[in-house]
Amino acid sequence: MGPNNCIWTWTTLNGVKGDIVYSKKTGNRIFLPAAGSRSDGNLSDVGTYGRYWSSSLYTDELTEASYVYFNSDNVSWSSWFRCYGRSVRPVSDY
Repeated sequence: MGPNNCIWTWTTLNGVKGDIVYSKKTGNRIFLPAAGSRSDGNLSDVGTYGRYWSSSLYTDELTEASYVYFNSDNVSWSSWFRCYGRSVRPVSDY
């Protein structure tokens, strides 16, 4: 489900900045912390950006995968090399 199928609301929850994401389809919600990202062993942008891998490879370049990124003003999809650190938020339907 892409960002257009959801309502993204920047907030602080228990002292952690991030987005609460509401599904327009199901009404479910999830909190995604602005956990930043990791590159060359360095963690950056904690509390400013969230970058979360999707489960999809980027079909134009198989060394890349799709991910969603957000901050207090923006939500977008992009792709990046899979060797870089992005957050993963496991979710299960049961």
